[in-house]
Amino acid sequence: MAGAYAEHAGPDDSPLRFQAPARFGPPELVSPPDRPATGPGLITRSVGEGRLIYLPWDAPALYYQHSNLALRDLLCDLVDTLLPGPRQLETDAHPLVEAVLMEQPAESRVLLHLLNHSGRLGASASQAVPMDDIGVRVAGAYEKARSVRLDRALPTRVEDGRTSFRLPHLDEYDVVVLE
Repeated sequence: MAGAYAEHAGPDDSPLRFQAPARFGPPELVSPPDRPATGPGLITRSVGEGRLIYLPWDAPALYYQHSNLALRDLLCDLVDTLLPGPRQLETDAHPLVEAVLMEQPAESRVLLHLLNHSGRLGASASQAVPMDDIGVRVAGAYEKARSVRLDRALPTRVEDGRTSFRLPHLDEYDVVVLE
């Protein structure tokens, strides 16, 4: 996977280094890179009381183009290192399920929107593949969880300041109201 990148002079202790792109073409013209790449492929810095991570290459575009799971794992690991604690939302849902939390303080509730994008592969759209038994753990202690789409209460368990529940079925979308 080759693409544009910016070379930076940087620390030699970077856990990720660039590899210059190899030549592309028929086998008789393909060769190793003409030169080794210089500089880090990942730069981290402390800024005030926080941390900064800089990737001098277009990681999201590369992931979108190739759907490489190792790259997804790298990006998730980088985000996790920047968080002050555990993720606000954890789920065992399929990666094609988008989960979005929305706080509504005036109503003293949180809405969890679950969107099943399994029917949106490629340029066409079709009906999403139904998914069953999705586990969710969200930060906060909530006594009630209710599936709007299924029109039913979901049993909850509060442990260590986090609320867990299971959504028995997801078609295209659902909203879970946490109170």
